[in-house]
Amino acid sequence: MYQNSKFYHRNPSHILRCRIRRRTTSRLFKCNGRRTCGRPAIACRRRICEKGGRNDEVLGKNSFALLNSRLGFLLRAKQVLPDSISGLENLEELNLSANLLESLPDSMGLLFKLKILDVSRNKNSLPCQIVFLIAGFELVNLKRLSIHLNKIRSLPTSIGDMKSLTLLHVHFNELHGLPPSIGKLTNLEILNLSSNFSDMTELPETISDLTNLKELDLSNNQIHALPDTFGRLVNLTKLEVDRNPLAVPPKEVVVEGVEAVKAYMVKRWADILMEEEKRA
Repeated sequence: MYQNSKFYHRNPSHILRCRIRRRTTSRLFKCNGRRTCGRPAIACRRRICEKGGRNDEVLGKNSFALLNSRLGFLLRAKQVLPDSISGLENLEELNLSANLLESLPDSMGLLFKLKILDVSRNKNSLPCQIVFLIAGFELVNLKRLSIHLNKIRSLPTSIGDMKSLTLLHVHFNELHGLPPSIGKLTNLEILNLSSNFSDMTELPETISDLTNLKELDLSNNQIHALPDTFGRLVNLTKLEVDRNPLAVPPKEVVVEGVEAVKAYMVKRWADILMEEEKRA
C-alpha cells in the first residue's frame, strides 16, 4: 500500500497511535499511522502475525527508533516497555491506557519533555507501586497525569513534587485518602477524585492550598465534611459532591452551587477562629 512502509509526518503536534499486534517471528511489517490531518503519517511499524498467538508482547528497540519526535502513541495488549524508550527524548505525550501493564522501566525518568501521561484502565494488573514509580521519575514538565480506572489504594508523598501538574485524574480507584503533600500542586486546575467509593472518607486540610484549582470532582465517595479551610479555593468554579453522606456543608447549601459552598465554608472557618480566640 505504501512504499517501504515509511512516511514522515509534517505536523509535530500530531498524535500517533500505534497498535501493536501479536508476538511473531515474521519480518512482515505494515504501517498503521492514522492520517487524521490529511498529511502523510509518521513512520510507524506494526508487527503482523498471520496466526493466533499470545498477547504478551515485548516491544523491541527498533519499534521506537522512528518515534523520536513530539508525539504520543498508544500501545495495546499485554506489553513490557523496553528501557530504550528513554531514546524518545522529545516525547511529549505517552498513552499507555487500556493495557495489561505490570511495570514501567526506570528509564522513563529520562523523558524530561513529557507533558501528558495516561496509564489509565490497567486495573487488572497495574500495581499500586507504579504510582510511586511515576512520582519518583522527576518528570518536572508533566502537566497531565491520568491514572484512573486502576486499583490504586494510595498516592505517594512524592506526588507533591510534580508541581507542573495542571490535571490529575485518579477516579475509579480504591484510594483511602490523599497525602498532605497534595497541597504542593499549586498549578493544579482539575482534580478528579470521584468513585473511590467507601475507601475515600476525608480530604486533607492541605487541599485548600490548591489555590489555582478550577474543577474538583468528589462525587460517589463517603466524604462527610469538606475541610474547614475549603473556602480558600477562590478559583474553584465547578464542584461535584453528589452521592456523598455530606453534612458539612449541608445539602441546602450544596444545591445552591459552588459559590454558595465556598461562602458557607468561609463563614464557618471565620466562626471557628472567633470561637478559638474567645477560648484563648
